[in-house]
Amino acid sequence: MATDAEYYYQFLNGDNSGLEELVKMFNNNLILFINRYVNNLSTAEDLAADTFAELIVKKSPYIEKYSFKTWLFRIARNNAIDYIRKNRRHMNVSLPDYDTAEEDALERSVVKSEQQTELHASLKKLKKDYSDVLYLIYFDQMSYEEAGLILKKNNKQIKNLVFRAKQSLKETMIKEGFNYEEL
Repeated sequence: MATDAEYYYQFLNGDNSGLEELVKMFNNNLILFINRYVNNLSTAEDLAADTFAELIVKKSPYIEKYSFKTWLFRIARNNAIDYIRKNRRHMNVSLPDYDTAEEDALERSVVKSEQQTELHASLKKLKKDYSDVLYLIYFDQMSYEEAGLILKKNNKQIKNLVFRAKQSLKETMIKEGFNYEEL
């Protein structure tokens, strides 16, 4: 089985099945990651599609200094931040609630057990940096270095952020009545 970087090179060499494999591997996680920035599942889906479109149009050279996943998530993060900057004025306007059934179905496919669902809900209550770093390290299984590249922080800052985030998560879960010792 090919690695994600090999799929990308396969695509660059004209085989579109490489891109299809990358979309299968990363689309859902990218959508959830971007949704943490924009708080709108539909917009997150569009931005994830834009991320893959950027790979198609720009055919940017992938430098193997970092993992392909890190590189892809960094592109997605930059797209989300650009979107927020461009739409800041409009994002403060109160919009009618969208149907959360799609978001719930997507989250259930990623977060399987009831304990993980409670953990995920508690993560949403944390400060943005805390939830992002925990999401990248534990859900997307990135290294501290990879998470640091995405969040634009050095290794020491990531270690401190993870420590504080875990402490904050523990406090949040205790307040919610979750017994963390059952994990």
